[in-house]
Amino acid sequence: MKRITNGKRFLQSVDRYVDACKSEDRLPNLAGFLRFAEMTLSEYSDACERFPRQAELAQASFEDEALNSGTKKISASVLNLYLKSRFGYGSDEKSDQDGTLNVICDHSDGEDE
Repeated sequence: MKRITNGKRFLQSVDRYVDACKSEDRLPNLAGFLRFAEMTLSEYSDACERFPRQAELAQASFEDEALNSGTKKISASVLNLYLKSRFGYGSDEKSDQDGTLNVICDHSDGEDE
């Protein structure tokens, strides 16, 4: 694919890729899109800089399709890893590493004031 010249064409190419993935029971992803569109990562980055709104929508399309793909070709653990690493699902950030549960109440129900 030649350099993407407008945001509409950018999203159209993402939509064609997502449709192709659905028909082949594949999980849409950035690497697959680059291959499909015959783009380099730097060309994609350039398009994202020039069309930030469309880039966000493209990312949302990849995420939505990953969440709702229902493909049998990809194990749940691989899909889970993909969602965690690519979209931040199941972040490992925890406030308490020792397993202690802290309950915080900011109300005064039943208390005399």
